[in-house]
Amino acid sequence: MSRQIIAIVVAVTMGIWLGAVGWAEPHGRRLILNDDSTGQTISYKAPVRKSDLYAMVDKVAGTGVTTLSVAQYDGYNVWHNSRVADHIADHPGAGDIQSFYRIVSVCRNMREQGIDPMQVYVERAHEKGLEFFACLRMNDAHNTARYSSNFRENPDLHLDGQRYNYAKEGTRQFRLAQIEEVCRNYDIDGFEMDFMRTPYYLDNPKEQMNLMTQFVRDVRRMMIEVGREKKRKILLLATVPRTIAECELIGLDVRAWVREGVIDLLAAKNFIWFEQDLPVKEWSTLVIGSGVEFYAGFEHGDTLETFRAGAAKYYRDGAKGMYIYNFWSFDLPYNALGRQILTELAGPQLLEGQDKHYALLGGGPCKIGGGDRQRPTGQVPATVAANGSKRFQIDVADDMVGALNSGNLKDVTLRIVTNADKPDLELALNGVPIDEALLTSSDKTCEVVMTRPNMHAGINTLKVVANNSGDVNVTSVETLIRFRGSRPPVSPPLVVGGMATGRDSRYAAEEGPWKSLASKFSSPPLILAHRGQPGKSQEVRATVTIESADALASSEFVRFELRTPRDNAAPHEPNPGWRRIYGGQPWETDRYEIKINGHVVPKSQLIPRISSNKHEYWQWGVRFDAPAELLRADDNLLEMRITYREPDIAWGLIFVRLDLFSR
Repeated sequence: MSRQIIAIVVAVTMGIWLGAVGWAEPHGRRLILNDDSTGQTISYKAPVRKSDLYAMVDKVAGTGVTTLSVAQYDGYNVWHNSRVADHIADHPGAGDIQSFYRIVSVCRNMREQGIDPMQVYVERAHEKGLEFFACLRMNDAHNTARYSSNFRENPDLHLDGQRYNYAKEGTRQFRLAQIEEVCRNYDIDGFEMDFMRTPYYLDNPKEQMNLMTQFVRDVRRMMIEVGREKKRKILLLATVPRTIAECELIGLDVRAWVREGVIDLLAAKNFIWFEQDLPVKEWSTLVIGSGVEFYAGFEHGDTLETFRAGAAKYYRDGAKGMYIYNFWSFDLPYNALGRQILTELAGPQLLEGQDKHYALLGGGPCKIGGGDRQRPTGQVPATVAANGSKRFQIDVADDMVGALNSGNLKDVTLRIVTNADKPDLELALNGVPIDEALLTSSDKTCEVVMTRPNMHAGINTLKVVANNSGDVNVTSVETLIRFRGSRPPVSPPLVVGGMATGRDSRYAAEEGPWKSLASKFSSPPLILAHRGQPGKSQEVRATVTIESADALASSEFVRFELRTPRDNAAPHEPNPGWRRIYGGQPWETDRYEIKINGHVVPKSQLIPRISSNKHEYWQWGVRFDAPAELLRADDNLLEMRITYREPDIAWGLIFVRLDLFSR
């Protein structure tokens, strides 16, 4: 049967069925938030109650989010009751990485109690008036496939040793069975096929594209059958790379999916990076008259003004709504700023007359396979030759002329970030030179604040002339627009759930009884291996130098805080692997023998993860208090070893910072 005939049969079947079940009325505008559930699960500690799981849903309830899509972990191992895929509770490699072990421990506890988190999430979402989608990461590359029995036992289905080859019928059958099981067993409103984790599916995409299209057809046909039995439609959302060309490059024939109506919702986004320049017009043109709704995607992001700017452009260019992914910069549960962003993105009218930050950021790479990353063409970075010029296009969604005439426009800041210590630039906006007296240059940045900018809605051309003796590399072009009466960003509350937010968790000198004690910490990092790791250090020693004799003499106790790496790019490793960094963390049942100058310190405690600041997201630590009389105002010897650790744990510890406080 030809593809055209198949498309007609599917379309007719769907039309008859939709009319029969009364599902002809389209849904209003959606704001979809995808949650991979991992961060939420890591924040739990056994025993877990059903009410604890409500936080997954409640963190978006009352915002502009209409649809919560929750991933079934990595798609190889899942956390819901399944006869098809492996349960995370049976994860054989959990002891290698702290974050995996946390998830496994929590999921084991839930299974022992008979709690199915998928069921809890669905029920809670409906109680809160939200749509609930189950999400499957179609080929996640987080190195966890090897823990799946299906993956291990079927090497013929492998694409690159860590992902499935969708050219293989066995792969397609396995994934279809996973999706069908969830659609049948849970009262979900929709299912998301996440083709962005990770966009690599076929060894010969051009020749095998029809196989992936047939797979999507099979998923749709199954969902029609299940929906008929349940007397309600189950929506199908596909999340794909940022351009149609990229989709086709990896074997996703999105044109056919839209033409045949085998999907209901289509979301496109960047791979890993935040951006404001998705080609939304291309996508909105594709779906015109098809009944398929297009959603513009954001990944990451951390300021209200940058989200506003991107969303305003996307709505203007025809996006039905917004799609949010990896929304991790705003605590768990989301703080006030995160909830403000999720509220304001719900519709274009909420963005009018609000401060915005437009930035030329460029698109993230799309992994095709074999290490080949296709990086979309962007305006930055760009080189402006010495005594040469370069033009940049700044796309603005706001009615600048109208705002200026009405008096609603406060000012516009134009910022050019370069590699030159003090860039000597001339700027012209839409053909009109900007007065050089208004330009300020410092710290690799050239900036100008304009109260009556020569700008309009749409494309504005900025000409940059470099007067420097050498070439100037422009890394960022930013436009900050401020309006009178704009809603300011809501600052995160100082404390959420008893934990300090928006700042480092170390005690400030003016807070409480503890005061910073000036000290030096020798020879970081301190790498303390699990005692079951042969040939690796099972004890660490470090010299701690206290620099203030007076402060020590007036103290009763000295608090030591040992910290694990702040982020993924730890400075102590030239090429840090994420497994080692994430794995270099303590566990709450750890027991240590700690000595200061040969004297045993009786007690230590875990410093919990601080997620309120993106620079500290993965930071844990160990804290202990020592009587001041054990220390001297000079060099002190710190000795530490693990005396007890749960038998499944195989990772060690990495400490890169030590801070002292006195009381």
